[in-house]
Amino acid sequence: PVASAATVSRTVAALVADDGGAAAEAAIWQALADARAVAWQLGGAPARDAVITVDLDASLVTVYSAKQGAANTFKKTFGLHPLFGFIDHGPGGTGEPAGALLRPGNAGSNTAADHITVLERVLASLPEQWTRRDGHGRRPILVRIDGAGATHALLDFIHEQGMQFSVRY
Repeated sequence: PVASAATVSRTVAALVADDGGAAAEAAIWQALADARAVAWQLGGAPARDAVITVDLDASLVTVYSAKQGAANTFKKTFGLHPLFGFIDHGPGGTGEPAGALLRPGNAGSNTAADHITVLERVLASLPEQWTRRDGHGRRPILVRIDGAGATHALLDFIHEQGMQFSVRY
């Protein structure tokens, strides 16, 4: 049976009461990583040359009413500018959503802090075997970003995390 909306609401409220939700958020990301580990074990991890490829990219979402966070966009529309992290499944595959950050329509394109937040969420949702560092401190992860990711802060973060990056500028 499915829990009632009131039960779910009380459960979530209890989970976030003490620490503002940090423990609940960590538990959710761990549950995603555990589920992804099982799925990848059964269907094969989307790795090429033993490397997982993560794509970070934003998108504009036009809205036609005053939604929370909606604002004028750089394209002269009104809406949101969420930033996404996808795991590439290669030719013939699709991107597997692994992290996101809902942002107002006027959010900057190359905001390093937002890119780092999404990348941290993606890493939290990956099975441990893919985030563990090898003997040289490297992780088998390639992060691909368009020109919006061409910031020292983001690229330094990726390097410090032992990952590779490819930025198209």
